[in-house]
Amino acid sequence: MLRERAGGQQYMTTSRSLFAVSLMIISNLRRCTFTSVPAINYTPAAHRTLIVLRCAKSHRPFNSVADEDYQAEVQMLQPGTILPHPSTVSHDIKAIYLTMSILVRQYFMVCILAACK
Repeated sequence: MLRERAGGQQYMTTSRSLFAVSLMIISNLRRCTFTSVPAINYTPAAHRTLIVLRCAKSHRPFNSVADEDYQAEVQMLQPGTILPHPSTVSHDIKAIYLTMSILVRQYFMVCILAACK
């Protein structure tokens, strides 16, 4: 899917690549404790995934990425980073939800079939 960044630049994204990064980040976060947070190499997909997780877990609005203070923080930590539009965050959450719901359904179907034997 073709997306547009601020300034008119375009980039490609797919739900599949975002989903793969989401699984990697979620599995890494499960292993962390309150005193250790795993280092995640910066990629636009990993950053978008963390934004989605932050919005979903903390019940934050999608437009929190448009907050000037948040944008300043991101620029301080990773200069040149282009944040996704709030509608992109909304789309990403829906895409991850749909993909994960299919996997959860498949998981339980296997469990039910295994229990029937």
